[in-house]
Amino acid sequence: MAALLPLVLSAPGSAARAGPALHSVVIEGMRFIPETLEVRAGDTVVWRNRDPFPHTATAGSKGGPASPVIAAGASWSWTARRRWSSASWTHR
Repeated sequence: MAALLPLVLSAPGSAARAGPALHSVVIEGMRFIPETLEVRAGDTVVWRNRDPFPHTATAGSKGGPASPVIAAGASWSWTARRRWSSASWTHR
């Protein structure tokens, strides 16, 4: 069973901020916490696996990033290099 995390990347004209953001996503109880994020080019997302078994975090759209297996208690990070109109993440 795969869980989906909508990953919303900002649209042109959205509010400006000082610089890239660091987002933390916890994988626990077979779900992502938080369930949604707004990610811009330059932002970094860190997935932390708090389940007692391994997971992956994979973009649901063509050409998106995909994690290696994230062991129980481990983490994986990804830095957005471009703007996407939308994407979904799955973990297994």
